[in-house]
Amino acid sequence: MKTLGYKDISYHYGIELVNDQYEILKGRMDDQEGAHCLGFNQDSLGICVVGNFNVAPLAPAQLALLVKLSRSLMNIYGIKLANVLGHYETYERRGVWIEKTCPGKAFLMPDFRKML
Repeated sequence: MKTLGYKDISYHYGIELVNDQYEILKGRMDDQEGAHCLGFNQDSLGICVVGNFNVAPLAPAQLALLVKLSRSLMNIYGIKLANVLGHYETYERRGVWIEKTCPGKAFLMPDFRKML
């Protein structure tokens, strides 16, 4: 990310395959402004789930960690379910039209929110 002008990783958390298991990795400190989502960086936490979810859904173990991490952060910070957003949903909230699918066509945010 430094090649794009960022001082370090853009997200606060990451979930990716390390060796043979999925792990939650810490990026930026929670009190540090993110660089993950224009218009939301100052007052949000960014979670990067590594994969191409336009092609395939999250692995069950990866999804389980995302649910666990999201629930924990919601409890710690009092985050309302309505404020758990996929990247593409933030554009609509800002009134900006953009053709993004992140977190991906195989990852439906309404279904994910039901798990929380």
